[in-house]
Amino acid sequence: MAVKTRRLTPKLKAAVETYRALQDRSKHPDGYFDEIGRWYPSDDEFQDCCGKIGSPTKKFPYSYMLHCRTAVHVAHRHGVAVADLKHQILRKHPAKREGGNTYYKAVALVDGRYLSIFDGVTEYKIGETTVDRARQKHQGGIYCYDNLDQALSADVPPSAALRSADRVVLRVRAEGSYCRYPGGKLAFSRVTPLEVVRAV
Repeated sequence: MAVKTRRLTPKLKAAVETYRALQDRSKHPDGYFDEIGRWYPSDDEFQDCCGKIGSPTKKFPYSYMLHCRTAVHVAHRHGVAVADLKHQILRKHPAKREGGNTYYKAVALVDGRYLSIFDGVTEYKIGETTVDRARQKHQGGIYCYDNLDQALSADVPPSAALRSADRVVLRVRAEGSYCRYPGGKLAFSRVTPLEVVRAV
């Protein structure tokens, strides 16, 4: 007996692309934060499946956001079957999580200390983990880059506290939740410097 195949329709293809973008953080669900940092989906983002999710709390503010990145939610939003979307994801688009030991971060070198170029205060020490929860729209996280060239050529705004200081690039281990921005820039929630790789 012939096996029925799931055809990749335009709607299903769009759902797969949305799911992948949400997973690698190049796209974010449409929504907003309230005054204490809880995230809620917009009216357009909210689907029937969201009604089964517990409301966010101060301790767990991202219950809706995490759900809105799932295949179940994406399937509802695009009007495709959940099983069809999961089939396509597993068959052609295996999930990839960012993180590991091959990210790079430019820092200011001041009196032998590695300091944030932007605030001039945060210190990075080899082997010690710095924590700052990553949030979309540049609202949090520790910034680093996919590769050395991107870190070397990263733009520094005029308002940066240590814009004119000497700089080095650190190879870092990046972990936890993250957001991806254009140009290979990412914001991770945990970053651990491993070694100095280049003076700028």
